Amino acid sequence: MGDPYLVIDSVTKSFGSHQVVRGASISVDRGEFVSFLGPSGCGKTTILRMIAGFETPTDGTISIDGRDITDLRPNQRNIGMVFQSYALFPNMTVAGNIGFGLRVAGVSAAQTAKRVEEMLALIKLPQLATRYPWQLSGGQQQRVALARALAPSPTVLLLDEPLSALDAKIRVSLRAEIRAIQQDLGITTIFVTHDQEEALSMSDRVMVMHQGVIDQIGTPFEVYNRPTTRFVASFVGTLSLIDGLVGDPAKGEVKTALASFSGVELPKAAVKDQKVTLALRPESLRYNARAGDVALTGRILSVDFLGSVIRVTVDVGGNPVTLDAFNDPGTPPPAKGENVTMHVAPGSVLVLKD
Repeated sequence: MGDPYLVIDSVTKSFGSHQVVRGASISVDRGEFVSFLGPSGCGKTTILRMIAGFETPTDGTISIDGRDITDLRPNQRNIGMVFQSYALFPNMTVAGNIGFGLRVAGVSAAQTAKRVEEMLALIKLPQLATRYPWQLSGGQQQRVALARALAPSPTVLLLDEPLSALDAKIRVSLRAEIRAIQQDLGITTIFVTHDQEEALSMSDRVMVMHQGVIDQIGTPFEVYNRPTTRFVASFVGTLSLIDGLVGDPAKGEVKTALASFSGVELPKAAVKDQKVTLALRPESLRYNARAGDVALTGRILSVDFLGSVIRVTVDVGGNPVTLDAFNDPGTPPPAKGENVTMHVAPGSVLVLKD
């Protein structure tokens, strides 16, 4: 950890008797990009709104750079926010939209014009200054919304699912642009999304939320490869689950109806005959065997062509197990109904807790 800048301390938010956020605590470093990831209704947007000042915590505090902002009005916080819906003013030009916050703050016309020019260069749209929002594509509108949020030089940038209204190709290019701009400016950023790919590809750290609780905080690598709960493991990425019993804990043994595994990384408290759930990522399975691998044989249920990857789901003793293989143009994929044997290294198998 570096320099804690945005600190959310034991924050709870209730609407009537319904507790939407429960005891959330997180410290975000200066210049860090943190994504709040989770399904609809998990509380991630409520936390974002509390940081912005649109909601007030029922309990707990929020501070920026050592200053308690919990009860400050939104206009007292110097926070930039980008919404899913762009929220541009339709009667203003691109330049007018970007300079709006500066004019409200009383910045001179000359300084505003200079800052607008800088922002248009930053988002690579200098030629569109005199256009109106209705003359722009969705991706261009969202770039303008980002420039408007950044123009007043906010202390923190909040992004509330800003890419979800865009088509897939634009989303990929724009998320790379947003990340590059964020790193260039060094601005502390909170990004709310339900899209795991966005969170994993853009963030320094990911905070996974479930039913108002932060389930796990970690780097994208940690959250994907070492999930700490069953929910995180199933929400972030694709998993195949197999129930089993612990054999010899010292040897990392797990016995399942499909196969016996040895060398699995078990929790320290694991005891013989304890029920556990094994989780297999699709990319950890392969057709060719290596020393120490465990073999799983079954009949192919489905074959999904995903471009660079072919996803094969196999019925192994009543358990659907998914394998991802790179697409090889010279080798046609296996067919539905075929029998196939897959192999997995015990060291790549996850053991989940409830």
